[in-house]
Amino acid sequence: MIGQVWERAARRAIIVFASTMALVAIPAAGVQLGDVQVTLHSHKYYRAWDMTRLVYRVKSSSEPSQGASWILGVGECLTDEAIVPWVTTPFTRVDEPIPGMRFERPKRNEHFYVWLIGQWDVGTIPVAMVTGGGPSGGHGHHHGGEDKVVVGEIDGPRCNGTSISLETISGETVTFPSLYGEGRYVASSETILKVMSTSAGWGLGHDITVSAPDGASEATAEAALQVSYDPFQTLAGTTHVEVGYVLEVDEEDFAGLPEGTYVIRITYTVAAD
Repeated sequence: MIGQVWERAARRAIIVFASTMALVAIPAAGVQLGDVQVTLHSHKYYRAWDMTRLVYRVKSSSEPSQGASWILGVGECLTDEAIVPWVTTPFTRVDEPIPGMRFERPKRNEHFYVWLIGQWDVGTIPVAMVTGGGPSGGHGHHHGGEDKVVVGEIDGPRCNGTSISLETISGETVTFPSLYGEGRYVASSETILKVMSTSAGWGLGHDITVSAPDGASEATAEAALQVSYDPFQTLAGTTHVEVGYVLEVDEEDFAGLPEGTYVIRITYTVAAD
C-alpha cells in the first residue's frame, strides 16, 4: 500500500500576463466639440471586482437637438464581451462617422458610465459629437451630411491596456484514495479556475512538480497524474474552467513508488494570445 497526499499548493494561480494591480483615479482634460464639452471625469480600477470604470461628463451650453448623440471611438479590442452591460450607460455600436460606442444625449449636462472587465489604461482616442445642422464652433473637423459631426480626441480605453487574470475558486487541495494496486484512481474533488480577460484567444496551461519520499521516482509519480479540462472557450469576459485529476497506475510503476507521502503541486498559468 502506498499512502500519499496530492495537493494544489498555490492559493492563487500564477499569472503569466499580469497587469499592475492599483487604483487609478485621474482627472482628464476635456475636449470642446462645437458647443459641447466632453470630459473624462474619472478613471478607476477596482481590484476587488477586477473592473475598470470610466465616467464621461458631456455638457452643452444649450438644450441638445432631437437625436443628438456622441461617439466614443473605441478600438477593436474593446469587444462587447469586455463591457459590463448592466452598469454601462446604454449605447449602440456604430462604424460611422468613427467606429465606436454611440450614446444618446437627451440632456444638457449628463454623466455616462463605461464599465470594463479587467484593468484598462487610458490613451488618446477619437471622440465625435453628432448634432443637427447649423453653425458650430470649437475644435475638430467638420463632415458634411444631414447631421453635423465634429471630431476631436479625448482620453479613453486603449487596446494595449488589455488585461488578464487567473484565480482558483475551489479545489485548492485534492486527495486521492490509497493505492492498493494498479488501476485508475479518481481525485476526491475537482478544481475550478476563473479566468477574467478583456480579450479572446488566451491560453491556459499548467506545470507539475513532485515531492516524493527517498528512493521514489518523481518522474513516475508525475507521469501517473492525468490532468483534464472540461471543454471551455477562450472568450473575453469571465470564464470558469473545471479541472479533474486521475491517477493511472500500472503494476510496473510500483517499483518507483515506495511507501510514503507524495505531494504534487500544480501551477496554472494563463497568457494572452
